[in-house]
Amino acid sequence: MCKLMPGENWCNASIEIQLAWPKGSTNAFSPDVLIFPDWLPTLINEQLNLRDWPQPLLHCGSSRPAAFVRKLDDAANTLRQLVLYREELAGVVVASPRLEIDLGVGLTRLGAPQRTRVVSLLADIMSFLAADLQYDLCARVLALAVDRSRNYPALYGAPCLSEAASTFGETEGAKPNHATLARSLAGLWWAAGCRMYGTNALQLSFAICGALGLRWTAHVDAKRAARFVEGYREERDNVQRTASARLGRSWLLSLYDAMRHPDGSVMDTLRRLTAEHYGYYVPADDIRASLMRAGVALD
Repeated sequence: MCKLMPGENWCNASIEIQLAWPKGSTNAFSPDVLIFPDWLPTLINEQLNLRDWPQPLLHCGSSRPAAFVRKLDDAANTLRQLVLYREELAGVVVASPRLEIDLGVGLTRLGAPQRTRVVSLLADIMSFLAADLQYDLCARVLALAVDRSRNYPALYGAPCLSEAASTFGETEGAKPNHATLARSLAGLWWAAGCRMYGTNALQLSFAICGALGLRWTAHVDAKRAARFVEGYREERDNVQRTASARLGRSWLLSLYDAMRHPDGSVMDTLRRLTAEHYGYYVPADDIRASLMRAGVALD
């Protein structure tokens, strides 16, 4: 619990939290990944007008972060979605002047050609999303091939991908799961960047990122994209799933269908919303209303 000093307010408050792994620690109960989500609504009441509040800023000390994301015009030491990692890394690969990719557990053991394929795949997805949304980012992405567990947390919108090895297409007989990887990376724009809050915010964020993931999948393999669409339909219609999960799938399919319209109005709207709200909190109802005016059925 954070408590302000007398005479202070949140506008000029600064919170410093120092975390570190014990030297030489091999404690099985200590996570190998630390993700700092820097979500302001966890610190203040959502009844405040968040739309005018910038996101909190993270500053890393002497340790170089394994992953982060930030706007291009942020200062060099201003990080968001900071990820610290204490296991072996393959070594940062500079995929472009604005993008670095590193491979961690489960991927460091791959041969050089396989590592190159994974890095190239992730870089291609990031480049596609940046072009599709017409909004570039500066990011370092960490990819881990693991069974999800407490030691390898998965946080939606973080620049740390914790997926099964087959998702990256580097196990025998596996092909990359384009829709899952692109949906996760789209969260750097519509979870880490444009942060929605309020009713059904998570569902709308999932829908936007999932639809963008399908656009990438269709770009590389239209038949696989069609299969993923059918899978989302089955999940939407599965009464055993929660109502919120079904709503997210329903909105995802509506968005993807509308994004494919020849007039391009939905993508134009999403690009405008990305540029307007990246780095700020925005009510989910406002984004939903804008998309509905552009022709998306989000009832």
